[in-house]
Amino acid sequence: MYLKRNGDTNKYDDALSAYKKCQNIKKEILKDHSDDDKKGTLISIAESYEDIANMYMKEMYFQKATEHSKISLKLKINYLCKDKDNHSLLALLYKKLGHGYLCQINMNEEAIESFQKAVGIIDVATFGTDDEYHSHFFDCYEGIGIGYNTLGKYANSLEWYRKALYTTPYKKQHHWRRE
Repeated sequence: MYLKRNGDTNKYDDALSAYKKCQNIKKEILKDHSDDDKKGTLISIAESYEDIANMYMKEMYFQKATEHSKISLKLKINYLCKDKDNHSLLALLYKKLGHGYLCQINMNEEAIESFQKAVGIIDVATFGTDDEYHSHFFDCYEGIGIGYNTLGKYANSLEWYRKALYTTPYKKQHHWRRE
């Protein structure tokens, strides 16, 4: 769930408070579960961390967003990696983490690493359609290019921007061009 702030700080604060209360309830529920039943609750807790990270990202609290994304990723790695069908979720989390790092000062190397991990996970079987498949590569390659550009490694940056251009789905090709 996303909440756009339209000048009403109270709604944002109320939503964030509700997410945190929900997360605490899930943690309490976890205590009462047997080991066999904990996986679903832990994944649910990971998703609540991801929801809070999304809110922080929208509010441009990038460090807090990244912290929550990392916790979500860690939980999901521990409980989803065993099932290959869930690897696409991990790729998306690494991609989101990369974007969070790009928005922070002096976090470009971490961004590059996160995008590269996402690229290592993405495959055609998990993402289906060609456009969706290529758009994930495009986002990651572009993110790596931005990271290297910000670090002043222009040759590396150009190499990744070129990779991004070669994977650009037709729908995205015109998003930066003037008409």
